Formats: sequence, C-alpha cells, structure tokens
Amino acid sequence: MEETIKGRQNFSQMINLPYEIYLKIFSLLHKSLVKDCVMVCKEWSMPAFQAYFKEVIINDHNTGTLKALVDQGQYFKYCHWTEKLTVNQESSGFHFNREPEVEFTKEEFLKLIKYFPNLKKIEIRTNKSESNYTRYLLDIDSNHYLTRLESIILRTDTFCANPSNLYCSVYYKFRASLTRISLEHERKSVLASKYGGVLNYLNQFKKLTHLTYCNNSGHYTPIYEIQVACPSLTSIQLISHYSSPLLQAGDNIFDQNSNLKELSLSFPNISTRYIETITKYLPESVKKLDITITEIDLYDWIDQVGIENVLQLAERMSNLPKASFQCIPDKEYETEHENIGESNMTIFFKVLNAFKGDKKVPCTASFSDFRSVHNYMRFNGENISIEYGLNYADLYDDSGEERTLEFSVPDRTASIIGPEIINSLSFYICTVDPELTIKLLKYSLINCTHLQHVEFKGMNSPHHEFVLSSNIDYFHEGIETYDLTATSKENLKTVKLKNFIPSKEYIDLLANHLPDLQIFTCGGRLGGRFDNSEESQDHKLDLTRFKSLKIVYFDVQLVSIGSKLIKFEYVDGEEKFYQLKDKKDTSFEAISLEDIKNNQTTPISTIVFECEKIERFTLCNARGYNFLEIFRGIPQKKRSLEVDDMKYIANKFLPDQFNQ
Repeated sequence: MEETIKGRQNFSQMINLPYEIYLKIFSLLHKSLVKDCVMVCKEWSMPAFQAYFKEVIINDHNTGTLKALVDQGQYFKYCHWTEKLTVNQESSGFHFNREPEVEFTKEEFLKLIKYFPNLKKIEIRTNKSESNYTRYLLDIDSNHYLTRLESIILRTDTFCANPSNLYCSVYYKFRASLTRISLEHERKSVLASKYGGVLNYLNQFKKLTHLTYCNNSGHYTPIYEIQVACPSLTSIQLISHYSSPLLQAGDNIFDQNSNLKELSLSFPNISTRYIETITKYLPESVKKLDITITEIDLYDWIDQVGIENVLQLAERMSNLPKASFQCIPDKEYETEHENIGESNMTIFFKVLNAFKGDKKVPCTASFSDFRSVHNYMRFNGENISIEYGLNYADLYDDSGEERTLEFSVPDRTASIIGPEIINSLSFYICTVDPELTIKLLKYSLINCTHLQHVEFKGMNSPHHEFVLSSNIDYFHEGIETYDLTATSKENLKTVKLKNFIPSKEYIDLLANHLPDLQIFTCGGRLGGRFDNSEESQDHKLDLTRFKSLKIVYFDVQLVSIGSKLIKFEYVDGEEKFYQLKDKKDTSFEAISLEDIKNNQTTPISTIVFECEKIERFTLCNARGYNFLEIFRGIPQKKRSLEVDDMKYIANKFLPDQFNQ
C-alpha cells in the first residue's frame, strides 16, 4: 500500500513538470510512443500533440487519405506546430503490381501547404512528382504563407545536373526567409542570364547562413566576395571541378570580419599558394575546416606542393575544434610518386602527427587495399579517425631474392608517431594471401599497444575474418569511452573468428599477447561455403593457456562435410567424445572410447579440444540448426536450435549477423 502511495506521489510530481520539459521528453521518443502519451492525462496531451506534429510525413500510404480530407480544415488543426513537412514517395526496388503513384493536384497541394503556417523545412523526395510540387511552390503567396521557411530539400542532386530555372526561382521566391540553399553554377547558367551573376543572386538572401556552392563554370568566385554578398553566412561548402585558383603573393581570400564558422573546400587539386593563404589567413572565427582533393593522391600532391607546406596546413588544422583532410581520386588512379627515401606510411604518419597536434584523444583507423589511393584524417571534436590506403609496398618486401610478406611500419625518427596511437583498427583486404590474416593480427598486437578493438575482413574468397574486442556486444553497444592508458592485453577479452579454424601459430600468438581472453568463438555464415573440401581434415585447438576463458563457441561446419568426431581432452585427464555421423550433420551424439574402437566407420575428420572444464562450451552445426551445450564438462540435454537461440548466437558469438 505504501509503495502504491509513493508511486502516485511520484506520478503527481511528474505531472507537475514544466510544459517545456514534457515537450523535450516527448521529442526524444518514437512517434508511436508519443501517440500513446496523448491519451494518458490532460497535462500530457498538448505537449505530446506538439511533439507528434513537429514533423509530418506524406507518403504512399496516406496521400490518398489526405487528398480526400484536404478540404476539411479541422483535420489539420494541430499542423500549426509542424516545422518540417516531408513528401516521401520514393519507390525502393522493383515491385510487381505496384499501384500508380498518387499525386496531389496543384489546387490540393496549395490548400495543404496553407495548413502549415510555421513550416521551417520542406523536403520533397518523389520519383515523378518532384518538379510538379516544386513548381506549385511558385504559386504560393509568400507574403502570407511559408513566411518562416528556412530550407527546401529536393531529391534531385544539384551536383549532377545544372539546376533549372525552376529550382533557382523557387529559392529566389523565398529569399526573405531561407537560411540554407544549394547552388550549381554551370557555364550557361540561369544565375548569369536571369539574375545577373551568382553574387547578385546571393545578395538577395538576407538571412542566408549555410551555402553549398558547386562552381563548374570555370569562373572563379572568391570566398571573400561570397562573404561580402552574404554577411550572415556561417557555413560555406565550396565545390569545384576546377583546381584551386591562382593567387598572387599576399592575396587574402577571406573576410576577416565575417561570421564564418564552417568552411568546406573540394577541389581536384590545391596549389601551394592556396595552402599558404589558408594557413596564414583562415579567420579565427572558423571552428571547422574540411579539405577534399578529388583528382590526385596524397603522395603526388605532396611531391607537387612540398611536404613542409602540407605540414604547416596540418598544424593549422590541429588548432581547430573540428577538421578533416582527404585525398579521394578515382580508385583506378595511378600514382607517379616513387617510394625513394621515406615510405608512404612514414609520410602519412608524419602528416598525421602535425594534424593531431598535442591532442590526447582516441584514434580509429581503417587500412584497406580496396582503395589504395584513398587517404583521410578527421577530428570530430572527440576522436581522430583515419583511413590509410594500402599498396603493394606496404604489404610485400621485394628487396631480397624472394618476395616476402612484410607489413610496413613508419620510420619513427621521421614520423614521430606510429600505430601505437590507434585504439580501434580495421583491415579491409582484397589481396588473397593465406598468411595475411595472421600477419596483420601480429602487426596489430605488436605495434598498436592500446587497442580496444581490431578486425580483419577478407573481401574475396575464402572471406576470412577476425574480430578482437573488449566487449562481446561491441557492434551492438559500441564503445562509449576509451581508457587511453589501458593496454591491448587489458582491453581485449573477446576473439571472434570467421570461416577458418586457427592454426597452432595463431593460437600461440593470441596466448602470448592476450592470455586473459574470456570468450573465444569460431563460426561461419549460415548456409555459407567454407574451406572444408579436403577429404580428411584433423584439427587440434589447445585452449589450456587461456586461464580466464569462460565461453567457447565452435561451428563444426567449418571442417569437412561428413562424419565428424569431436574429442575433449580436459586438463584433469578426463576425455569426452561426441560425433556427428549422418550425411546431413543434424545431430550430436555422445559416444565412448569403446564405441569408437568398435565402430566400423572411420570419421572423415577429428576435432580435438584441449581445455579446462570451462563455464560454457557450445558446439553448433549451423547447417542443421543443432547445437550442444557443455557446462563445466557436463553435456546438457540435446535439443534443436530454436529461433531465439539463433538470434543469441548471431548477437553473441558470430563475427556478423547470422542471416547475412
């Protein structure tokens, strides 16, 4: 009774919360939950309605209903709270017997818009009706409707095709209130013919704060002049298919008295003079700088402009709260840079050292040979992320008589920092080499001394993968915090292997570096193909060196198809045997040594586990949906794998989703 009274008191206190607090809470909930909150009590009703109607989405399912109700104003009485209207009628995939897209007429659309007096954003994403709806906006009386409109988002990618007079006209119509626009300027652009040029056009947008400007006209428009035309700009994204403009010594491309906070530059190439100008004159107001080079790789660019200029730019970026730099030429790009003197990895980490500055933050890295000419480094205010493009010289050494697999490390006397700063490392490898998996694992454990996560994905058959992490639910819960002082040995407690069985060398490597492993899993993809074609395969896994091991999962379909004998050699001397002996591999059967001796059928493969009687050892045969659980050496009642068990194994054991 006392607990009930306390519960009512707590509920009463919750009812008395300020309206704004309710609104904030409901804004964070899913719409279906907010809808339920409307009916709880009078105090919840209005803030729940306001949160529910903050965004209205019109799609294939409700367009017909809204068309029928567009003349009934009472149906839209809560739409004065709506700040964003999304018309989303995009078809995904191919559908048989798909009904024709239902579209508002001009009169219906104009009536509908009038029910939303406080709209700040309109987003139109339709397969066929976008141009119609955009054209209808031109007929809105902008003096009385959509007076608070801040942005118009269209499905059309303005960077693929020159926006027509229609889109420029729609922006221009609502120029008094728009704060965000995206423009593309071609040689024969309506911006020049109708509006007297880009600057004259932009000068009409008195509240413009965010501008994306793709300049493909070949005519350079200085950032300074854009800032003068739009003094309220806080964000400029400048994209060009032409290299950065030629500047004279002392030229300043910025308005130092502007409100600019974010600047994004994307050019095929950036000249030495442009680098010097950014380094010297970037306004102190800028808190975020993103630079993208689209037609040349990092090392050819450094050869052109000089490493010292690049280091000065990186040092300037290190002082910003947020910054990024990337080179992303076409992946077929052929570099002219020759690895004479410093290696690519040494150069990369030298630039990264300047970019990092004195920050002590987590670092997430991706190494890939899929896009060997792509390199980036980014600081988002909390951590640094990098992508390093692997090339042949990073993986192999040809200096001897024979080619050897030798993964590159930077020269620390030149780069200052190296892989030791990495806390989370991913390898995405297209090169098929049976030694790569263990070589890159060894590289990670030796060179990255503070890892919390490391993974390897072979992009081509046999698609070997491994994941080492601090948490078995890494991909589901993510990493919230890093302890930058903790070692890899202290952090890494879980090993997940996929599509291969570890060799003795592999187990020894793990045992030497991570003796405190708690979870060891060896699985595969449901219904997938594995490297198990040999007629006879015997495997032995010595897990005795992992004294803290609590959970083991092993998928027996990783070994050859046919009858399988599973043997446990426990450290106390006891031996246990289990067998999968039918062609479909659908059942585990406990057998004795005497049964094995008397059995006329020789198993095709034998799997031997040397281990303690750990807390839970799970044998699974994903092909037959059967598994056997052994708790502290005692087999549990045999049963088929249920749906919930499959989800459990997918989430807890396998390197990726079970059904992929």
